[in-house]
Amino acid sequence: MPAGVSRITAVIGREAVRRPSMRFVPVKAAHQQSAAMMHRAQDLLIRQRTVLVNALRGHLAEFGLIKAQGLHKVTRLIAIVMDDTDKNIHRHGSQRLQIRTYSVAAESMPRGSG
Repeated sequence: MPAGVSRITAVIGREAVRRPSMRFVPVKAAHQQSAAMMHRAQDLLIRQRTVLVNALRGHLAEFGLIKAQGLHKVTRLIAIVMDDTDKNIHRHGSQRLQIRTYSVAAESMPRGSG
C-alpha cells in the first residue's frame, strides 16, 4: 500500500475515534466466526442446488418431462434420466451426459433446510 494511502487511513481512524456517535463492533470469538462460515457455506450449497434443479427441470421440460416443483418431486426426474431403458429422453449422447451431470450434482447436494 502506498504511504499516502496508509496516512489517509490513519487520519480517518483518528477522526472516527474522536466522534462520540461512533459505535465499535466487538470482535467475534472463533466459534462465532466458525458458525457464521458454516451458515454461509450452507446457503451457497442450497443456492447451487436450486440452480442445478432448475436447470435440470428446464432441460427435461424441453423433452416434455414436467413434474411439480420441489426437491422430493425432482427425484423422479433424476430416476428417468438415469434409466437407460427409458424412452422419454432422446438418446443423443452429449445431451444425455449433460442432463445426467445435472442430475448427479443435484442429487448429491445436501438436503438441509432449503
